[in-house]
Amino acid sequence: MLLKVMVVSAVAVALLAVYLRPRFPETASNRGRKTAVGLIFKFTQLLEFCGSLVGIPPVVTGRAIFNGVLLAGKPAPDIQETTTEIEGVEVLILRPAVQTDKLRPGIIHIHGGGWILMSPAHYRPLTQVLARQTGSVVISINYRLAPEYPFPVPFEDCLKATRSILKNPEKYGIDPRMIGIFGDSAGGNLAAAVSLNITNDDELPTDPFRFVTLVYPALQMTNFKLPAYQNYAYGPGSLDKNLMLKFWLQYAFGDLGYYNAFWDNRQFDNIDMEHKDMVSVKLLPEFLKKVEMSESQSKIKSTNAVLPDNYKDILLNPMFAPLMASDEELANFPPTYIVNAEFDVLRDDGFMFAERLKRVGVSVKHSYVPSEEHGFLMFPEKDLEAKKGVDDFVEFFNDATK
Repeated sequence: MLLKVMVVSAVAVALLAVYLRPRFPETASNRGRKTAVGLIFKFTQLLEFCGSLVGIPPVVTGRAIFNGVLLAGKPAPDIQETTTEIEGVEVLILRPAVQTDKLRPGIIHIHGGGWILMSPAHYRPLTQVLARQTGSVVISINYRLAPEYPFPVPFEDCLKATRSILKNPEKYGIDPRMIGIFGDSAGGNLAAAVSLNITNDDELPTDPFRFVTLVYPALQMTNFKLPAYQNYAYGPGSLDKNLMLKFWLQYAFGDLGYYNAFWDNRQFDNIDMEHKDMVSVKLLPEFLKKVEMSESQSKIKSTNAVLPDNYKDILLNPMFAPLMASDEELANFPPTYIVNAEFDVLRDDGFMFAERLKRVGVSVKHSYVPSEEHGFLMFPEKDLEAKKGVDDFVEFFNDATK
């Protein structure tokens, strides 16, 4: 009887996930793949909800599913892999298996996953290609995850490992003149924060990074009413406003207790004008300023929604939200490559960061893919758009490391 109930429940959840599947416009590329990825996310969210009813934390369910579904990467014969620790932080080191006496370029990689999911192992399909096509030593940092370890722990793990690498790159076969940092999504947030800290570190060489690459990065928790957050609040991309807000809250506070207040964007009302200008719609190009979602869709019925007492201390900290960095801090940023996709609530974060960097004289290359969604770069050997994205990065990498 129990087995029958479980089977019926699983079928019901699967059918509901299919019903709720994302529906992409014809302008989207690879609509079949996007729908399949969206189904995984919908199925995951439904199982998280079902698990929560019997006392299983949603993050436990989500990690189990992602470990089973997305852990598709396997060691490659032409890439040598080593798992070790740097200053107590676990890292996965990938390098071309072909031996050489020369020091190689180095890429410090920080994985995504909303600060609560995934690991360097999930990113093998990408990091293997990065090592292969650039001839680099790729060091992927396995930082501790929220909500068990909220901010600043993930950032501090990444900073500690990165500083150690930069102090002694030859130990890892890396040329100190050819080091960059690469992160996507939450990893893009951490890569940007680490870069801001490193550029002001007197104990390290001047300009230790030749480049920074931020792929659809999450850079601010101050304004959830930017056009991208409104237009794609409910999809079609797999990363909608609800999911991104949950990621941010667990990274910032370790729980979801302030969900309604942040959904309503109440935190923005109490921010000073200087910081509001750092996330202003005025920083966006005209073609991105249009809000297509109706006002009724953007409302939420919340009562007694309150903000934590220390929210400004966290939200306005550039190590938590790099878009909150001052112009003086941004002026020291290394040459930067930013990638954004259209169907993504984080789209505007990247555009605003690129514009602010340009205004203070930083060299910026900005790639915008209007047919893609958040996460499209994950599998470059299976997806043509992702392969092109990696090829574009390699071109930038070659120019930056000349």
